[in-house]
Amino acid sequence: MEIVPITPAADGLDALRQTSVAEGQRMLSRLQENWVSGLNRFDRPGEILAGAIADGVLVGVCGRNIDPFAGDAAAGRVR
Repeated sequence: MEIVPITPAADGLDALRQTSVAEGQRMLSRLQENWVSGLNRFDRPGEILAGAIADGVLVGVCGRNIDPFAGDAAAGRVR
């Protein structure tokens, strides 16, 4: 498995989003909405949107943001 930086335009992310919606989850839809609106682009220092690639297929997504409540730019949130 390989972990790589991605954007919501990554190959396979739309399929993961559709599957998650079918299972009653909205997290990948919110990710896409927040990216398009500019609310969350994972573009501050220390932030990243990453994808897990297995056998050439995107199988998971994880994002790290700076925690706005920690008062420490080194503290992050992983979702």
